[in-house]
Amino acid sequence: AEVILEKPLLDTLKTGTSATFIVFQTPEEGIGIPVELKGFADGFAALP
Repeated sequence: AEVILEKPLLDTLKTGTSATFIVFQTPEEGIGIPVELKGFADGFAALP
């Protein structure tokens, strides 16, 4: 799957503490996956 990280979303992820990513097997079904965002900003900054 692909997600476009526009600046407002990226800024929210960098300063947030947790997020819920929802994966859809079909358009009607979604599975929420809680994700801890600790270290996200540093990890993202380290990407080439």
